[in-house]
Amino acid sequence: TVEVTVDGDQLDPIQGTLQPPTDGFATVFISSFTVNEDGTASTGLAGPYTDTLVLPVPAAELLALEATPVTPNEPMEGFITNEQPWQTFSLPGQAGQVVNIEMTATEGYLDTLVLVLNSSGNVIAGNDDIEPVVNTDSAVMGLRLPISDTYTIVATRYGKDVGGTAGFYDLLVTTGEVAEQQ
Repeated sequence: TVEVTVDGDQLDPIQGTLQPPTDGFATVFISSFTVNEDGTASTGLAGPYTDTLVLPVPAAELLALEATPVTPNEPMEGFITNEQPWQTFSLPGQAGQVVNIEMTATEGYLDTLVLVLNSSGNVIAGNDDIEPVVNTDSAVMGLRLPISDTYTIVATRYGKDVGGTAGFYDLLVTTGEVAEQQ
């Protein structure tokens, strides 16, 4: 149980359960509170954090979203909130093509997370922090696409649907030449 006091006002306590760490991996419980425009505050979403490469919803739900087509080498802007914890982008790719994806927080307090799904909904790559603690922006660099497919890039945040951070970001996708398959 975590007791939260904001500007002298006691909020509803946050309650949760953490499992003991396994195989040297810590467990994390995320929660947040919101300070409203009128100065009041309330606790936000809360729950255990799932692994970076674990989707917070069925893959079919993310694949069913109207994805914004990627224009390589042109930064795109987005916004992550508790009401919209992810946005999707579509990238047609060729087998052997090398792709770089960079997601950079630009305004607010967003801790970015980027995932790449194939058309079957499998997570083929992802990144939370470029350099943990030092740089919480995200980058998947040098991803060689395994097959010709339309890939879905999921722009989200650490904590995904549980919350904790929000803000604006830039997404930049660069693509290289298709390497010959042997």
